[in-house]
Amino acid sequence: MAKEVIKNIVHLGFVVHDVDETMKKLVDLLGMKPWNIWTMKPPFLRDITVHGKEVSHGFRAAIAQLENTAIELLAPLEGESVYKEYLEKKGEGFHHVAVAVPSEEELEKIVKELKEKGCEVIQSGRLGDLALYYYVDIKEIGLVIELFTGTVPPPERSYP
Repeated sequence: MAKEVIKNIVHLGFVVHDVDETMKKLVDLLGMKPWNIWTMKPPFLRDITVHGKEVSHGFRAAIAQLENTAIELLAPLEGESVYKEYLEKKGEGFHHVAVAVPSEEELEKIVKELKEKGCEVIQSGRLGDLALYYYVDIKEIGLVIELFTGTVPPPERSYP
């Protein structure tokens, strides 16, 4: 029996063309607010791999904290990424569930076990020295899970 990996979903991730436009729609339609916004690019965004290949890319992210989870919006800005691939293949929409892991050691162990069971790491990287993340594709059930440890830097801005 596998170790319990998903104990709490931290956020649901959606890939979009334009973070600002989507944020404004969600505020207007659903009252979903406030949003914290970041632009992630090298050199802060580092050690990035997409399908095992080292790449460089940038993206914009926004997160709205809800009562029991959060919604994350992601838009590719430059370079190769799973966000760009997703938009090209499927258009905007739900991309992943995110789960926090207490330590890098435990994160690496979980990812190793999932790979041994046939799951694919489709993207990984670091946010400076603050966080390490992996997107793991569980193809059998059509689920991408983001496993991460650490934290994000203070947002560059908020909306509204």
